[in-house]
Amino acid sequence: MLNELNRDNNVLDCSVNFNGNHVIQKILMNMGKDNSSLALKKFISEIEKDFIMLCQHENGCRVIQRMIDHCAQDMIKPIVDKVLSKYNVFIKDQYGTFVLCSILENGNDDQREFILEQVKNNAKSMGIDRDGSKLLENCIKMIGEPQTQGKEKLEKL
Repeated sequence: MLNELNRDNNVLDCSVNFNGNHVIQKILMNMGKDNSSLALKKFISEIEKDFIMLCQHENGCRVIQRMIDHCAQDMIKPIVDKVLSKYNVFIKDQYGTFVLCSILENGNDDQREFILEQVKNNAKSMGIDRDGSKLLENCIKMIGEPQTQGKEKLEKL
């Protein structure tokens, strides 16, 4: 299925389409984290070309979230690192915030550390921002989860 999307250059179109994004999400959810197929690599490189738009799109952000949730860390690290480099853009965006929450939940230690540090430094302003408060709320929820990495850092908030 990914081969078809890649071949016809439909990756971005389907990612933002109301129905197409659900198809892509299901494909990503069923591929498994150990999948390193050429089709998946090509798909990820297509997503990477316009990741900012996708992160800020109602349907595109869901595709990015499923990538973070279901793809191997080494395959998506370049995209996640680019998302984090635009943290200040996404924390103020209603859909970008959901992508940051997915990184907080499923990212590697360095990625989580980066988000936790940003939250720690900006908790007050995030608390009164409609979009930023979503990420702050997820950080607070993590405090109550005993086996969560980064719990100690959150407790300092």
